[in-house]
Amino acid sequence: MKLIRFGEFEKEKPGVIMNDKWLDVSEFITDYDERFFEEEGLLQLIKILSEKQKNLKPINKNTRLGPPVARPSKIICIGFGDVACGLRHANPCAGACARAGNRNIYGPICGGGGSAVRERHQPERFCHRV
Repeated sequence: MKLIRFGEFEKEKPGVIMNDKWLDVSEFITDYDERFFEEEGLLQLIKILSEKQKNLKPINKNTRLGPPVARPSKIICIGFGDVACGLRHANPCAGACARAGNRNIYGPICGGGGSAVRERHQPERFCHRV
């Protein structure tokens, strides 16, 4: 399961990607924000998916995706290879960890404008400054 937020800029709704299907969960979840994570929102989401997954509205895969989390207070970046190089880590094979400011969360379009192909084939890459 991957958390996504979709729709117009600053009007995104929560959704999930499950088995390559994009599903709208906004009928049950307000947003993926601090309150969601503080109040066991993931457990609630898992319960909703186990009980109602077949009834959730599908999301068109051409729909705009935004940052997966609304206004986080902390961002911890952990990565290997290219990510570690980007963090100027001495040994990329060893991995790297860094803290980023809360305005540096990234969304699905990478590389100065990005591409829809990258968005669909690498949804785990997020590069959208908010």
